Amino acid sequence: MKISQKNFWRRVGALAVDGLLLYGVIIIISHFFPFFKAKEIGMNNIITINYFLSPFNLLVLFLGITYDTLLVKHYQGTLGKILTRIKITTTTNMALGWGRSAARSFTHYGHINASMFAFEFLTQKTGLLDFMNQADPMELPLQYPLLLLGLLALYFILFGLICVGDWMCLFNPKQQALQDLICKTYVVRR
Repeated sequence: MKISQKNFWRRVGALAVDGLLLYGVIIIISHFFPFFKAKEIGMNNIITINYFLSPFNLLVLFLGITYDTLLVKHYQGTLGKILTRIKITTTTNMALGWGRSAARSFTHYGHINASMFAFEFLTQKTGLLDFMNQADPMELPLQYPLLLLGLLALYFILFGLICVGDWMCLFNPKQQALQDLICKTYVVRR
């Protein structure tokens, strides 16, 4: 079993491919079934658990978990992992069974969804983005240039926190992310 520090960037590439693929499928489904379209909410609305249990978010979770579980079980990786030439194995270098594949998918998508909920909840409670409702969108960059740059930086930092479970593999000698540690799996080269 070859564990390499270069696998991190392969994982990032695989995540990007899978994200784009799932995003495309979700756009197509939302087009034909408007029930699943994402709802627009204003910045002054309090985001509650009801928002995260909306049909759109449940569709995203269902498709992500199903896609990940099926492909990891049958091909030891998603389409993104296959294209970046990495695979998921057990500690004994075997393919994952149904239970471990599903548990790994639930863990992965669960921590991302929980982190997104925390981000939305904190921005609502602190009123961090309230100024955006009172300004003309075309004048916003002129009125608040440093604030917008700061928010952009904060967004990228918080995006990193959202994926903290995936970033863990940088600091783990065996490059295991949160879902790998919980399910006793490794991501290795094919």
